[in-house]
Amino acid sequence: MEEQEAALEAAVRTAQDALRMVKAQYKVGLVAREKVREAEATLAEAQASLYSIKCQRAALLATWRYLTGRPVIESLQKFTPTSHVG
Repeated sequence: MEEQEAALEAAVRTAQDALRMVKAQYKVGLVAREKVREAEATLAEAQASLYSIKCQRAALLATWRYLTGRPVIESLQKFTPTSHVG
């Protein structure tokens, strides 16, 4: 899930950059307003996807805390690969 979140964060940054570029092109008359709206929609979709994955992650962490009674970080630290060696 962390990989998905990182990929979506990158997608949001890319969409933000694309929107800035299209707005600059629109300002000087190189593209129609429709292209700006498309870039805005793409950014909104990327942001919504990122929000969704963050909500899913929060729900999973809350479920873990509820079921185990322990914070996730503390539980993960107890089960690192080195803790099972020797």
